[in-house]
Amino acid sequence: VDLWWVDTARLPDPVEGHLALLNAVERARAERFALPALRQRYILAHGALRRILSAYLGQPPQDLQFTRGPWGKPELSGYPLRFNLSYAENLMLLAITQHRALGVDLERIRPVPEMEDIAALWFSALERDVWQRLPAEQKLHAFFHAWTRKEAFLKASGRGLSQPLTSFSVALEPDHPAALLHSPPELGDAWTLLDLPAADGLAAALVIEGGAPELAHFHGLPNP
Repeated sequence: VDLWWVDTARLPDPVEGHLALLNAVERARAERFALPALRQRYILAHGALRRILSAYLGQPPQDLQFTRGPWGKPELSGYPLRFNLSYAENLMLLAITQHRALGVDLERIRPVPEMEDIAALWFSALERDVWQRLPAEQKLHAFFHAWTRKEAFLKASGRGLSQPLTSFSVALEPDHPAALLHSPPELGDAWTLLDLPAADGLAAALVIEGGAPELAHFHGLPNP
C-alpha cells in the first residue's frame, strides 16, 4: 500500500489549476459547499487525487474516469488500482494498492462535547463495555482511534453508513494494538486493520482486505 500525505495548503498550483482537472460531477459537488474554504479544500484534494493516480496510470489527470460501487464508493474504470481518500482540514491522506479493497480515515483529535452520547449510540456492545471502563483522561484519544478504525472499515467494505456502526467492533484501548475484533458475517473476517503514524493531534487508520501489507509513505505530489 502506498500512502500519500499531502498538505493541500502548500500545493504550488493555484486552485484554478486543480479545478480544471475535475469533471462536471466533481465541480458540481464543489459548488455545493457553502463556505469558500471548504470548497477550496475539496477542489485541491480532488485535483491532487487525480494528479497522483495519473502518475500510476500514465494518463492525463483530467482524463481519468471514475465509477461508483453499489453503495457509492468511487472506483477507477478499467484498472485494478484501488484507492481511498480522507482528509482532515488541509491534510489529505490517499491510500493506493492493487486488487484489494481498502479504506482509510484521518481525523483531527479535538474536544467533542457529545462524545459520550455518540459512543452510546454508535459503538457496538463490546466497544461500549470497554469504553465505560476507560479512565476519563484516556477517552478522547480512545474515541478518535475507535472512530478512525470504524470509518476505515466502512470505507474498505464499500458499504459506508449503509452498514450499521454497531454491527462490528474494533479495539479501542490505548495500550492495545489496532484490531478488528468482529465483523458482520456477510463481510467475513479476512481484513487487516492498522493504525497509521500521523502527526501530533491526528489519528489515522487503514483497513485492507487480506493480510497485512507493506506500507510506503510519500509526502507531497509525485514529480510531473
